Amino acid sequence: MSNELSLSIREVKPAPLATRLGGYRYDGLPDGVHTGGAWLYEGLVYKPLDGRPFANCEYHYPTQEAECLELMAGHPGFPRNWHVEERNGRRWLVRKKAFVVTKPRTLRLDELLLVERAVRDLNQHQWEVGDALSLAYDADTYELFILDLSCAHPQKGTGAFAADENWRMLKLFKEAGYERLAAMREHGQHVFHDPLHFEALFDKNVHDYHFLYGSFNRPMSRVWATLPEDVLLLDARRWYHDTHDLQDLAGIPHTWLISPTELDANILYDYELTLCWEEV
Repeated sequence: MSNELSLSIREVKPAPLATRLGGYRYDGLPDGVHTGGAWLYEGLVYKPLDGRPFANCEYHYPTQEAECLELMAGHPGFPRNWHVEERNGRRWLVRKKAFVVTKPRTLRLDELLLVERAVRDLNQHQWEVGDALSLAYDADTYELFILDLSCAHPQKGTGAFAADENWRMLKLFKEAGYERLAAMREHGQHVFHDPLHFEALFDKNVHDYHFLYGSFNRPMSRVWATLPEDVLLLDARRWYHDTHDLQDLAGIPHTWLISPTELDANILYDYELTLCWEEV
């Protein structure tokens, strides 16, 4: 293939005095498995825009990291804190040295939700990260962003082949100690991902509904709650006991509220509702 590059390129520096950065990801794997590692030179990190698609591949190939970053620039989790340079016959992604997240349990809930939004946004653009999530804080703004996109690639299929990395977020939620949030997301997906059961329950087309809210403090009823007419109410715990061998109620509300549109913030506040899932 014309874009094959010799493995010797792994030793090519951006400049003679550049030093290779070492270290390990929080999942225990060494940095630089794909690219051979980034280099530090004059206070900037130079990351190769080529790499091995798998660990024992005999060649390097150009990555699509810069294309992915350009596509997503300015979206949450994708600040434009980078540029591309060509040095010594090699293309590089150049950034200031960032503060890498080494322990997921240090992440706050709002930060986890930002990463979730970033991953779902990327998937909605029909791209996938393609690797374990690696996160960092920008040195100037302290904005959290997805650091490593060496394996990012377009994923333009449909159904089982559509871009969908929610499972990566569930894994990150659990690693960060937010098991209840992970359970809430897992259970919430079932409402939309079982269209025949949904349509049998409500005589509605599941594709017309996009937002799922949970009432965790009390069962909801239209007898006392004023809700938009198109919002559907579902006894979540009864539904799960009827359809699943479920012992643990973590992440399952008393009532799900299924809405075609996003509910007003005042409704969420008045009835103490939580957004459980958004179907894009």
